[in-house]
Amino acid sequence: MKLEPSFYRSVAVCSILSAITTLGLIYLPEFYQPAEGFEGRMLRVAESCFGGCECTQAGHEIIISALRKHRAENTKYLDAVAGTEYDEAIDECARHCEAQNARIDTAIVAIAQATGSQA
Repeated sequence: MKLEPSFYRSVAVCSILSAITTLGLIYLPEFYQPAEGFEGRMLRVAESCFGGCECTQAGHEIIISALRKHRAENTKYLDAVAGTEYDEAIDECARHCEAQNARIDTAIVAIAQATGSQA
């Protein structure tokens, strides 16, 4: 299994679009007309900015879903590639930690013997 360059390009495009739509969702509501009470807020549905904000939100959800799909594909790829290499690295790390702990225990015993206390 190999990930194509188009995969990475599509992830980059989705990330940029996600950033743009996120900014839109943050700043578009500032363009709403001031509204008093419930009736005023309900009249916002007719505003063009409200429709733009709703379309931006729908687009943002679609883009995020595409990024989640890409993330799942990338994770599957990395799991397939790293399978045995990852296990070997974990085993090597465990051996290194055990050796380091043994040296620390030896040093503690030597210090305790030198100072005349018990370890």
